[in-house]
Amino acid sequence: MNQIGIVNFLRSGLRLLRQGWRQMAVYALIIWLLSLILLAPPTSWALKKLGSNGDVIVGNYGLSEWLLSVQGIAYVLLAGGLIPFSVILYVVGLFWIVNASIDEAALTIRESMARVFAAIPRLIRFSLYVLGVGLVLVLLLGIGLGGIYLSLLSSHDINYYKTIHPPQWYWALALGGTWALCWGVAAGYLVLRSIFVLPIWLEGDQTARGAYRVSWEKTEGKFKPLAGVFGLFLAIWLLACIVLEGGVFAIAGFVLTHLTFSINGILYVATVHLLVSTFLETVLNFIGMAWCICIWVVCYRHVMDSISVRKPVSGISLKQQKITIRLLKILRLRVMVPAIAGLLIISGCLSIWMLWNAPDKMPLPLVIAHRAGAGAAPENTLAALEKAIQDGATDYVEIDVQLTLDGVIVVTHDKDLMKMAGDPRSIRQTSYAELSQVDIGQLFGPEFKGQRLSELSEFLQAGKGRMKFVIEFKYSAGTDLVEKTIQVVNQYGMQDDVVLMSLDLNDIRRSQQLTSDISIGYCVLTEVGDLTQLDVDFVAIQEKNITPKLIRTIQGQGIDVCGWTVDDGKRILELIEMGVNGIITNEPVRVAKIAERYQTLNPAQRTLLSYRRFWDVFYDMGLWGALSSDTGELPGNPAN
Repeated sequence: MNQIGIVNFLRSGLRLLRQGWRQMAVYALIIWLLSLILLAPPTSWALKKLGSNGDVIVGNYGLSEWLLSVQGIAYVLLAGGLIPFSVILYVVGLFWIVNASIDEAALTIRESMARVFAAIPRLIRFSLYVLGVGLVLVLLLGIGLGGIYLSLLSSHDINYYKTIHPPQWYWALALGGTWALCWGVAAGYLVLRSIFVLPIWLEGDQTARGAYRVSWEKTEGKFKPLAGVFGLFLAIWLLACIVLEGGVFAIAGFVLTHLTFSINGILYVATVHLLVSTFLETVLNFIGMAWCICIWVVCYRHVMDSISVRKPVSGISLKQQKITIRLLKILRLRVMVPAIAGLLIISGCLSIWMLWNAPDKMPLPLVIAHRAGAGAAPENTLAALEKAIQDGATDYVEIDVQLTLDGVIVVTHDKDLMKMAGDPRSIRQTSYAELSQVDIGQLFGPEFKGQRLSELSEFLQAGKGRMKFVIEFKYSAGTDLVEKTIQVVNQYGMQDDVVLMSLDLNDIRRSQQLTSDISIGYCVLTEVGDLTQLDVDFVAIQEKNITPKLIRTIQGQGIDVCGWTVDDGKRILELIEMGVNGIITNEPVRVAKIAERYQTLNPAQRTLLSYRRFWDVFYDMGLWGALSSDTGELPGNPAN
């Protein structure tokens, strides 16, 4: 490979791409449609059935235990195996098309599909091999990172390290990054040395182990050239993506800022940009994959001494060939083009109808102050509660409760007070009398000096008639925290002013057994299963995992959706647009201000605002910025 030159491999691959791109594109489209039509429904059903262990959902604290169960292992094997299988199904057909073209014996689409269908049993087995190797590699990465965590970050609550950043934090980041880098280099080396295993194995003359051995032997001393070839390809493709997609964006931005002077004009430009950029991205992704496979074939033929891997089609019945031919007839351009055009027209008409029939007002999400308002005062303190009440923007304050050694319910988040006061003593292993002497306010600011750890009863007494509470159970395993908390809430008669929440489904179930008068929600960090089947009043989802589709699905079952923890102005606005029922934030005043000003916009302005990512680059302050500005006015640009 060194003698031929890296650039020549890329040129040869590009020449093959120019020769066979039509066949490759049609094959890619057919595989995508078949996967969508045939594989998606049964796969989704199977994953849903495997997605829980006697309950509708497994998440957070129960996830690790479930993953070690038979059901969890089956789920990982199915979900993990489908990814390499779908990629391999796509890659193998393109490989055969390109490889046959070198021998000037081009495969038709029908022949390519027939060969792929005949090879499916072998491809499934190969996918399982890939999954096994992948799991081993991920396990090695996890062991290293886990060892670093246990050695450096396990002495105190993780929030202490994330907030205070002691030396151990930086050592952990440095060692973790080094380990991940070494792992990445080793994994890359393994991938390049075994890059020809699949085509060798598909020849049928070798077992999987034998194919791996041949690939390893043939790539001996060729790691650097292979890395250079595929590294240069990746650099060129990424550069092309940046230049072309950036060019389209810049042209549309110029038109938007200099030549468009009405809302309808901006909507037209933005719509055209979205269509063009989506089409361009699809084309670039196909070209990148197809070119990479062409380069792969060239490298394979060179390394394997020009051995042709094109063999006669075998193992496929006449009936299967007829089915393939029928499918190809259905997928002809003269059938597909009118169908797609019709769907686009229907979709466009529905979009216009929904735009002009959208309600003038939208319900505002509840503003929930995280940890009683951690942005303005020490978290989970009476000072934070009082500040949240005084600002007038907060509907609920969220607080965390856990038990001390002597069974007192205290309001605090971490398992110790290292972050708030530099005190390493565990909450569960220390009496309240001792913990109440610790100053948890001075590190936040001198004006909060003297703030102490408070009992839940003190919070309820201070907030009764003035504020509502979201109470989250922390570190409740093996304690009667749930029972005691409900007793205190009942004692103060605040069942209508309190909602209960936990990351642990056991807490949820226990709360539902003990009371029907208090709303109960599930806090979601990670999960497997169907959230819509939970018998809860609301779910609190980490903001980065929230999507419009997820919100619609959950709310369609009568369950409210809250996002946590959201402080960024742009993300606050995104969640409001999606229609969340509540936002948990450290900046409640900011959330309330943005929500109220968003409500004043008419449907056309809201549609215009939804494209703010497109023009924020060109305006120092986009429309979203006006929503959180002091004046509340839209910026003076042609859009107005």
